Amino acid sequence: MKIICFLGLLLAIWGCSTKPACYNDTNKNQIIRWGTFYAATNTFDAYEINSAAEISSYTKADRSDLTELGQADVVRFCPAIRSIKSNLLKTQAYSTPGDTLLFIELNNKNTDLQMRFSWNYSHVNTGNKLCIEALDSLNALRSSIK
Repeated sequence: MKIICFLGLLLAIWGCSTKPACYNDTNKNQIIRWGTFYAATNTFDAYEINSAAEISSYTKADRSDLTELGQADVVRFCPAIRSIKSNLLKTQAYSTPGDTLLFIELNNKNTDLQMRFSWNYSHVNTGNKLCIEALDSLNALRSSIK
């Protein structure tokens, strides 16, 4: 009985820290940030996900209040991230002015990739359509936190 309890505990601990299948040396420093930026107060209602599928939230521009929320579903993570990166690379760059903006930021220190997309949440057009799809995918990953 003790062995079964020990194995169950070991499996529970291992399951909580599982890395996604697409985790590798090239993307281990990849971070995607997304959410809403409020220009008047220079604050955010934002999230970030790293290459281990760990999601955190923040509201301050310097992210000093970063709070870990948990790990997204690792099975859904890899296909979602591939799709998000593909959509963002097709868009290349997108920025519109406004007081309240939706944004996505893709950073990978290993490959020197840094892209930021921002758009007015009240406008949907051809230019931001792929960004909105990427934002929806990121929010779905956030909803899959264990």
